[in-house]
Amino acid sequence: MKKIIFIILFVAGMYPAYKFIPGVKEAIILATTVKPETFTELYFENHLQLPTTPTLYKTVNFAFTVHNLEYKDTTYQYEVYIECQQKGCNGEKQMIDKGNITLKQDEYKTISETYTLTLPTRKIQVITNLINKNQRIFFWENGANKEVQPEPTQVVVQSVPTQPKKVTELYFNSSPPLPLRLASNQTINFAFTVHDLEKKDIAYSYEAYMEEDGKVIQINNGQFSLKQNEYKVITESYTPATPVGQARIFVKLTNKKGYIYFKINSTE
Repeated sequence: MKKIIFIILFVAGMYPAYKFIPGVKEAIILATTVKPETFTELYFENHLQLPTTPTLYKTVNFAFTVHNLEYKDTTYQYEVYIECQQKGCNGEKQMIDKGNITLKQDEYKTISETYTLTLPTRKIQVITNLINKNQRIFFWENGANKEVQPEPTQVVVQSVPTQPKKVTELYFNSSPPLPLRLASNQTINFAFTVHDLEKKDIAYSYEAYMEEDGKVIQINNGQFSLKQNEYKVITESYTPATPVGQARIFVKLTNKKGYIYFKINSTE
């Protein structure tokens, strides 16, 4: 009874402050409101069809999607480029595209890109970078470089050497293949790699989880340290306790604000 009386007196005493003192109303709203997590989705379309072997002067097509979940109108600056990863490249780049797009909350845009490789290298990354969000994705092309003479109408883009960036690479491995569809009681198997290119030793914290209809289910988490240019491959397995409709599997570097994910759908 005393607790109830105290709460009533407290609320009655706070009301004048809530109504007349600047900042009190805003503070109470912030303290009692649950804010949704805000982020931007950036991913390649048809990721299983992305090229894996670089071929000089061959035209390649791919597309990426930007999805605004920031709960506000957001303008994105993006750049798409090829970066040589072979030893002795000195960070050579070949620019593909750059531009700006503005998206409303929950709006998305898919951008198609075409490039013709002119860097004479056997190992490259094709990178899509949201400049003002410090968020990027990429895919590897790695293998014997096949020499193909360019057609007369093609334009060869000259690459410009730049200083390499200090980054951490986070990507899913191609083996085991990422599952796209899932039957009841089927196990999800996947692997991801963390590669330290920060020019210093780094301690990483990560978590893997499944998100379905706003419900988050923990798969795994952990910590490890890497030396400069060292990488670690982590393999995960998870069997959902209930049938999955449509879900996303996330891997997040909690101390680096980086994440990747893939989508799965039920076969039933």
